[in-house]
Amino acid sequence: MGTSLPIYVNTAPVNVVALAGAEPATGTQITDLNGVGCGGSLIRGVQGVLATTGGAVTISIYDGATVATSRQYYSVVLTYAGALTQLSDTQEPGIPALGIGLFVTIFGDAAAAGKTFSLLPYLQKLSIGS
Repeated sequence: MGTSLPIYVNTAPVNVVALAGAEPATGTQITDLNGVGCGGSLIRGVQGVLATTGGAVTISIYDGATVATSRQYYSVVLTYAGALTQLSDTQEPGIPALGIGLFVTIFGDAAAAGKTFSLLPYLQKLSIGS
């Protein structure tokens, strides 16, 4: 009997030039570096980089682009206190995201709104053992 090996997705960063102060009504599709959608994955977490210290950033991942009509798979608030500008959140076990696409919304509190932010989603492809 074969074993399953984890296959991680080489996701493209999601960059926001100026964080909104409230959740956008539509999300940005998460893709790999070739621009291919990343549905059928386990969400293992995220890594976020805020341009300067101070503020909290909310990250939510949905199964569709429209927040109001989509299922939320994952949500986290990264709080950048002190000298921190890079934070991660990880999930064990991963959260199954079985839809055909994954979409992310990113927004900041009053201290983070307007700042530049870069997100790197941690995704593992669902696959059958080899």
